[in-house]
Amino acid sequence: MDSLEKRVKRKFGQFPEKLRSVVEFSIIVDFTDQFLGPGEALATAAGYPGIDALLTVIEYSLKVPFVFYYLSQTKDFKSLWGWGFRETLAYIIPFGDLFLDISPSYENRLLKYIRKS
Repeated sequence: MDSLEKRVKRKFGQFPEKLRSVVEFSIIVDFTDQFLGPGEALATAAGYPGIDALLTVIEYSLKVPFVFYYLSQTKDFKSLWGWGFRETLAYIIPFGDLFLDISPSYENRLLKYIRKS
């Protein structure tokens, strides 16, 4: 957990304490996504749709609770457009999750929200 604390301080610097759990959750979601997205693409390329489906279920079992938690804490409903568009692209474009999921989209949206507030 110490490395998570260091990453929080490096990436977010100062932020409202009430958002600490949201910040930590966003880092976990994006960190996991950086591995699962390319894993899904590799499973698809290798012809293992079952592994791809399993990785997708794991990925969304983190993302969906995060989005609901984020919205409950921030009321930033505009974020749904960006995340929805990005997830749709990752699904529609062949191997889209290979390059879209490696960027920290959940952390970046939270950073944008923190800077505005």
